[in-house]
Amino acid sequence: MRAGDMLDLANFAELVDTAVRRAADAGAPTPDPAAFVARQVALAKAMAPLVVDGVQFLHEAMDNGKWVLAEGANAAMLDLDFGTYPMVTSSSTTVGGVCTGLGVPPSAVHSVIGVVKAYTTRVGGGPFPSELTDARGGGLRPVGAPESDIGLRLQQVGQEVGVTTGRLRRCGWLDAVVVGYTQRLNGYSHLCLTKVSGQKKNDSPPTNKQNLKWPVCVMISSWMFWTACRT
Repeated sequence: MRAGDMLDLANFAELVDTAVRRAADAGAPTPDPAAFVARQVALAKAMAPLVVDGVQFLHEAMDNGKWVLAEGANAAMLDLDFGTYPMVTSSSTTVGGVCTGLGVPPSAVHSVIGVVKAYTTRVGGGPFPSELTDARGGGLRPVGAPESDIGLRLQQVGQEVGVTTGRLRRCGWLDAVVVGYTQRLNGYSHLCLTKVSGQKKNDSPPTNKQNLKWPVCVMISSWMFWTACRT
């Protein structure tokens, strides 16, 4: 069922009834169909003005000279096809998702802004070579690892909490290899660097050229702790 199905409540009731019967046949717990539909009446009325033909709506706006800003909801490395599979989401989070999700051609995309934190974060499991946060903050490093306090501070100062799940984000050094990979996927025309106030002058990654299973970490001069950074 789609949101548009709720505009015709009689048809919506039939669809719900069919779905409930199929679920019951499969042995799944089911709600009372009539009660469920009744609860959706107010929601359907509120949604009615917002349900449109998305392709027509967007193309009319662009034809009239309006700019359309499409914002990605998940990081590029969670992309179903090009992310760190299987630790990914169920959709295309790279720039291609603009075309498949909104119904606009690639030629309509005039610029691509890559939003990149000054450090790297991740929610949940999955590979994270530059990770700093230990198990106390939801990371995979053992408690007491030398760099863990830096990761925990990034987590606290940056308020790194998953918006939907409320889980703490694992934190680590900026992974320039990942940024370069996502540039290949998205073709950024601009980069927007955020969270630059999360690190202090003395925060520097260790140099590691021995273990080839991990990327080379290069020590560079960092910045002072900016508490009021503005553009």
